This record gives sequence, C-alpha cells and structure tokens, in this order.
Amino acid sequence: MDRSRRLLVWLLAPVILAAMGTVVYLSRRMPPPPTQTSRPAPDFRLNGFDGRPLALSDLSGRVVVLNFWASWCTPCKQEMPNLERLWLEFKDRGVVVLGIDVQDDIEDAAAFLKALGITYPNVFDPDQDRLIAYQVTGIPTTIFIDRAQRIRGRFAGGYLGEAGYAELRRQVLALMSAPP
Repeated sequence: MDRSRRLLVWLLAPVILAAMGTVVYLSRRMPPPPTQTSRPAPDFRLNGFDGRPLALSDLSGRVVVLNFWASWCTPCKQEMPNLERLWLEFKDRGVVVLGIDVQDDIEDAAAFLKALGITYPNVFDPDQDRLIAYQVTGIPTTIFIDRAQRIRGRFAGGYLGEAGYAELRRQVLALMSAPP
C-alpha cells in the first residue's frame, strides 16, 4: 500500500470508530420497538418466590409484561427498576409485570429481588421449559401479552434508562387501548 493510502486509512479509522461508537451508544439508549407477533401465549404454572404457584391463565383479562431474567445478568439488573416503575404505575389499571427467573440459583435470585426492592410478581423456572415455549434466545427478553392471552410483541435486550422506560410505557398503553 502506498503512503497516501496508508495516510487515508489512518485518517479515516478514527472517524469510522467514532461513528460505530455513536451507533452503539444510541442503540443502548433507545431500544427499538418490539417485534410484533400474534399467537397464543403458552400457559404455564410456576412457583413464585413467595412459594405460591402462579399460572399465566390466572392473569387472563389483563395485559401482561412477561420478562425473562437472571440474577447474574447485568442488563437484567439495570432494567428491573424500569419494570418496577411500570408495575407501580399500571398495576391498578389491569397490567401485570411478571418476571420469570431462568438459568439461575433460586437463592441467588431471591436475594437479588430483595436487594433491588422488586415488588412485582416473579416466578422461578427450574426446567427452563418456558425459554423454549417462548422462543427466548437471550436474556433479558420481554414478551407483551394482550388481555386475550395472545403474544403481541417481544423485545430481546434491556429497557434501560428513561428512553427504555418510555418505550415500555408506550407498548403497555398501546396494548391497553387495543380492542380485545
């Protein structure tokens, strides 16, 4: 490679790296809208961290924000305050935030929930069967379920920061206003 080409590469490399960094930064600040689907949500019955069983079918007639997480997952820890905030805002309006702990130790998960002050319902999936049923390939993943228990959206990744909360809230409001 001649000298002028090498110089051009050295001059363009920082610009390209800065552009890539900007894209990564912006993608972490503003999650894309969840992909839209419309299929029945697979029912399940799992034990909560309070020891009581909870079935998805028990929540029929409500909008459900189903979130797959684990105590060792850093983005899960970062997004849980937004899920808690959503729960506190909408729990009296027919919306349930439901966490499913996967690929985890139950004691670690219980301590994690307590340390973060999470009050929305959470269940433990010891067999990981719900990962397969909901086609979850990474955590955190959030599934949006309408009142008729149909999957209406999914997002793989964390709803982080104010932009993440705004997108979560937008998705819930859209499901709440959708016809049954």
